[in-house]
Amino acid sequence: MSIYLYDKSVTCPVCNHQFTTKKVKSKSIKVTKRDTDFRAEYEFDNPTFYGVDVCPNCGHARFESDFLDVNEAAKKVIKDKISSKWKSKNLCGERSINDAAEAHKLALINYNLTHYKLSTIAKVCLRLSWFYKGLENGLEERFATHALESYEKAYSTENLDDNPKEELMILYLLGELNRRAGNYKKSMDWFSLSLKSPVIKDEKFLNDSIKEQMNIAKNQFKKQKEKEND
Repeated sequence: MSIYLYDKSVTCPVCNHQFTTKKVKSKSIKVTKRDTDFRAEYEFDNPTFYGVDVCPNCGHARFESDFLDVNEAAKKVIKDKISSKWKSKNLCGERSINDAAEAHKLALINYNLTHYKLSTIAKVCLRLSWFYKGLENGLEERFATHALESYEKAYSTENLDDNPKEELMILYLLGELNRRAGNYKKSMDWFSLSLKSPVIKDEKFLNDSIKEQMNIAKNQFKKQKEKEND
């Protein structure tokens, strides 16, 4: 068992089952590399592997921050659609990348069935694209596309005014995910919009990243047009 993990006690809001699940000690979280879609590599255990809590008794699965955010209507849906089919499985111990992907897929099912926020669904899909990049099974692009589509819908339908930093991160990701998908014009439009954010001056890392990726998108767009005109 890794020395960088600890046990956190959790009570499931759906079935009231008490369980412990592993988390990464904050002092041991050391990033060694970060990709332009925020996928990070760590010196020790990867904390994103443990971002989703999964009740081993009923299958309720969500991000740690949302795990208790379940109203009565959502509880009924989870019991009827997930728990009734749940074959008890414990994902509360030390997780491999495959375990992390399975936990996040369970969370994705949960969020979709309970019609949770699209920005949260997009976040799950983005993380699944990170995991599948590591697994090299061809599913990375599929979930990156799902993340992009969900972020676009979230931006147009959710009220993000109360959290301008989250809005800025979504704008950046819309630019970068579109760039990676070859949608260079849309990418530049999203990057341009993100540079108008009221908090951009306070976020040097994002400010620098946006400008750098926007220049890359401009060059890619130029090459695309030159190829079309050949």
